[in-house]
Amino acid sequence: MAPNPHPGPGEETLDAVVVGGGPGGAVAALCLARSGRRVAVLERETGPHFHVGESLLPEVEADLARLGLAERAAALPRVPKPGVTFVSAAGTAPGRPLRFADALDADPQAATNTEREPFDAWLLQEAADGGADVRRGVTVRGIERLGSGGVRLSTTQGPVSARCLIDASGQATLAARHLERAGRGFRRNEPGHERTAYFGHFTGVERSPMPEGGHLTVVMLDEGWFWIIPIDDERTGIGVVLPAGLAREQRVKPDRVLAWAIARCPEVARRTRDAAFPDGNRVAADFSYRCGPTAGPGHLLVGDAAAFIDPVFSGGVSIAIKSGRWAAEAAEASLAALDRLPADASDAARAAAFRAPGRRYARRLAASHRVLFSMIRSYYRPAYRDLLHHGEGPLGVHRASLELLTGRAFPRARFSVRWRMVLMKAFACVQEHVRLVPPLPRWSLVDDGVGGAPAAGPADGPAVAETRPPAEPPAQGRGRIVSSASR
Repeated sequence: MAPNPHPGPGEETLDAVVVGGGPGGAVAALCLARSGRRVAVLERETGPHFHVGESLLPEVEADLARLGLAERAAALPRVPKPGVTFVSAAGTAPGRPLRFADALDADPQAATNTEREPFDAWLLQEAADGGADVRRGVTVRGIERLGSGGVRLSTTQGPVSARCLIDASGQATLAARHLERAGRGFRRNEPGHERTAYFGHFTGVERSPMPEGGHLTVVMLDEGWFWIIPIDDERTGIGVVLPAGLAREQRVKPDRVLAWAIARCPEVARRTRDAAFPDGNRVAADFSYRCGPTAGPGHLLVGDAAAFIDPVFSGGVSIAIKSGRWAAEAAEASLAALDRLPADASDAARAAAFRAPGRRYARRLAASHRVLFSMIRSYYRPAYRDLLHHGEGPLGVHRASLELLTGRAFPRARFSVRWRMVLMKAFACVQEHVRLVPPLPRWSLVDDGVGGAPAAGPADGPAVAETRPPAEPPAQGRGRIVSSASR
């Protein structure tokens, strides 16, 4: 077995170190521990903490079943989610509920909404129970060494050495930033996807009766979209995704943007007219980016540490869990190859041990990202939204769209889905010129000259006067319907 050639004095060398204890890191650690590997998880937080992303895809349930965790996951507090509803922000047209049961696959898995704090904490505990050394309250200060010879991290509890790093650090993108500084990698935002999310938990939000009451609701705007996610019997997660810089242009303080946007959106204002709002909203910026290389000598990037993607289709947790499982497979293959090398093996021989498993992992992850980015680019086309909301189409194209929404397209959709999605995009091109289906009423949060939208207040002063939106649709000047003929 070839050990790490550069450990510090008296320093233990792990088989793998996982940075970050979210779903991706927890699954990677669990799988490696089950393989008999010495693996540690370094988690900055000392206990459960807030995380957005409560809407889970059906494929998450399938992956938990593959890991033998489905029965224990069912004990978590969850809301059944049989589908998704798309609705215009204008509030003048009924929403279109789409059921996962109508997807192209005749036997879809169930889906749920769940609060991320208990879900993430449970999954990390499963990793610990499976044999991983979970170290909470440990912050990684930097990477001292990363390559075929292993990894050495500087942490608040001293150095940590391992033969392989699995970076599940989320938007901190620990490994990618290190590699970028060394001229060996990159972290770059996706052009055209410079958006920011503002979100919080509400109580008393109006819901449809079950089972549609469990749907993820996507409220469509010209500038972006709202999500509405039932978390439990009382609480609802609401967020809005808007272009980066819009809040400053409208002179709204970052922690008041969600209330400001709700006040200007008839559909969401109606649903929240009797709701209790949070004191302020949380913010997630730099919304879509990619990092690379996602695999290389001594490292693998998992989940948001590899890419962060506009979550309109709720793919984040699914990609994190899948990439965690795939990364564990790649790491195990590389470690097995290292085990077969002599102790004095060259760096070139060590690098070769990572090459084939890393390439396979990178291809799977890249294919999954292509699926999601393609879906998101399509979603931001109004004509595609028209077709999606219509919910019907020839040759089952609408059922193929639903198949993608279940998450079963990762890393690659079946051919029967792919050719239908090509046809769906062609129909969207036609819809831009000739109406195939009735267009959705469009709504803008900001009046771009018609009527003149009032400023929300000085950027450094009170941003929104009211603490809850009006019960009635906003008056002229607080948002406007954009005629579908103006497209």
